[in-house]
Amino acid sequence: MIEEVTKKDINSHQELQKLFPQKTVDFFYQEENPFRKLYKIEEDDSKIVGYLILDLLYERMELIQIEVLKEKQNQGYGKKMLDYMLELARESKVQNITLEVRMDNEKAIHLYKKYGFQEVGIRKNYYHDQDGILMERKMM
Repeated sequence: MIEEVTKKDINSHQELQKLFPQKTVDFFYQEENPFRKLYKIEEDDSKIVGYLILDLLYERMELIQIEVLKEKQNQGYGKKMLDYMLELARESKVQNITLEVRMDNEKAIHLYKKYGFQEVGIRKNYYHDQDGILMERKMM
């Protein structure tokens, strides 16, 4: 199940911080950003296995971060979150979605390409130690 985590949902926020300490879900809380949304994905037993952070800016969306627990990767959770994001984009009449991905993250690049994202640029030193690839998917 995927559901939005609001700033009032302290329990989910604490659980996400515990599960993903190195990734810091603080992207969501760093600033007052009315466009930023955080979603969690849970297994059937209500255990959180991943999260998705995005900005929904009127006619465009930006994927900020998507993460699945290491032991739960390759079980379809990332795909479920991307499907959810695309459905949300359709419902919100988003025209395009953008994201950045590390150049060495071949699995993610392959997955994003399967979902119709195309490489449109390079972000020099985006990840401090490495360039990022800017990818875009047009929705309309």
